This record gives sequence, C-alpha cells and structure tokens, in this order.
Amino acid sequence: MALVDFAGNTKASKVEKFLLHDVKRLGFLNYFTAKISSFLAHSDHPADLIREINVAFPGVVQTDEGVVSWSPFSPDQALPVSKTLQERFGCPSFVSNDTNMVAAALHWKEPEKYRQNFAVVLLDKGLGMALFLDGKLYSGANGMAGELGHCCHIPEGALCRCGRQGCLEAYLGSYALFRQASNLPQNTLPQDIVEPDGFVESLIRQAETGHPETLSLFERAGVNLGIGIGRLKAILDPDAFVVTGTSAQAMPFMKGGIEKALAQTLPPGLNQSLVVDVLPWDTDYVFKGLLASTIERLDYSKMSFSLARSTIRNQGLKENAS
Repeated sequence: MALVDFAGNTKASKVEKFLLHDVKRLGFLNYFTAKISSFLAHSDHPADLIREINVAFPGVVQTDEGVVSWSPFSPDQALPVSKTLQERFGCPSFVSNDTNMVAAALHWKEPEKYRQNFAVVLLDKGLGMALFLDGKLYSGANGMAGELGHCCHIPEGALCRCGRQGCLEAYLGSYALFRQASNLPQNTLPQDIVEPDGFVESLIRQAETGHPETLSLFERAGVNLGIGIGRLKAILDPDAFVVTGTSAQAMPFMKGGIEKALAQTLPPGLNQSLVVDVLPWDTDYVFKGLLASTIERLDYSKMSFSLARSTIRNQGLKENAS
C-alpha cells in the first residue's frame, strides 16, 4: 500500500502479508478495506483528501466493471472491489490486473521502446499476460483480455488453480513446476501444493550445475511457453514480448524449448520478426503502473474540468456581450 501525492511522491507506504485464515474468516473485502483503513489512519494524512484508490490484482479482472471475477488470493468470486472501496472511502476506485500494470509501467518508463504494440508475460506463481495495442492498454470488450494463462493448452490436462484442467498456467506456474519436479500426479490440487520459499531459484541453481532432470523440466516449460507466445504472435503480431516474473530467471534454460515450439508454430516470416525481451522481476513495476494510470486519469479529469469551466465562462462572456 502506498499513499502518493499528485507529483508522484510517496508520502507513506506499507507491505502487508495476506493471511488466508483471516481472509476466509472475515471475508476478503472486509479484510481488505480494514487493512486500507488502518494504513490511512497511521499515515498522518486525512482520509477525506484521498482523490482515488487504484488496486492491482492477480487473476481475472473485469476492469470496466471494477469486479474481480476470480483471484487465487480470495476464496470468494465476483468481488465488487471498486464499488466497495468507493462506498467505504468516498472517492473513485479502480481495479486492474497486475500484469496490465506492468505493461503500463513499461510504456510510461520506456515509451520509445514499448510504444505501440507489445505483450507482457508474467511467469510467477501463476501465468499473467497484458496487451498493449495501438499505443494503449487493451482490456477487451469486458475488461478481461490477456488471460493467456487460462486458455486451454491441453484438453483434460493438468489441474489449474482456477479449477479447470489443461490451462497453460497449469504447466508454467511455479506450483506447476513444483508438481512436475516432485513427480506429483497432474490432478494434484494446486491448493494442496506447498512449494518451499525460493523453490524456483533452487531449480535454477540445479540447472546451472547441469542437473539433467531439471534441464529437461525447463526445456518442457520453454516448449509450453513457446506455443503460447506463438499463438499470440500469429493472431495479433505484437512488436515484442516482454517476459518477467520470478521464473523469468530460468529463460536461458527455456530458450531451446521456446525456439523449438516457435519453429513448429509460426510460419517463417512471423518467426523471424519475433522479439522476446527478458526483464528482471521487480514488484515495483506493478506500483509504477498503478501510479502512472492514476496520475494520467487525474490529469485528464482536471484538464476536462478546466476545459468545461473555460467553455462555460466563454459562453457567459458571449451572452453578456450579446
């Protein structure tokens, strides 16, 4: 959580771990608003000065409706996040997918490089994706575009956190890598998988020593990722893909699998024009994306208000003159 002024300066910040036991006991939105209330109460800034609350979630987010349809962090579905926050704190509230905010941050930070058409793939606990098309973030007809992780990859395949089988995430999320590395059945419930802290990093260290099973695991992951990237390239033809997240550190070991999959998925022209950038993961990108989108919105609203006020004033002058 961060309290930021209109110039982009952080006035207060705090990191809170979500305790799933408390979330289930209190209900997600009650728990969430209580944490925000507590944060504001200790920030030494009056809550009635807050102009906007902007939130990023992993999972399926209906941006236009302000609803989180599904998130791995909440047992509840169809969470009316924007409406709840607006009623509780008396200011506009917006909710976005976290990977979308990474794309917004890249466009804001490096507009010449990430300008018109690019995609962000977030390899972490799950698999997220964001699309930047024609110079703006693309969220689709219902605000839920970019759910590459929950597209069916293998029908009736491995269990995904969303409850379905065969999603691409079920082969690339860190819990899926743990399931494969531990030789657990594909139908092992993701919520029953408890991966140790630093699991992906430990896999990478094993790969660096030439551990054959780990190298094979990462090559398979590369093939799965390459198929997903290839499909998206064939459909939308973005200029570049940006791969980030904790598991992006394993890209050197996934590269061979990705190239193999792309060679089989794409015609030569599209394959040759494909650019894949690897971005070291930093959660600060989500924060910067939230900040950029908030300031842009407030800038626009202030400008619109000023223009409206100017128009009214000019109309009044004309009426008086006549």
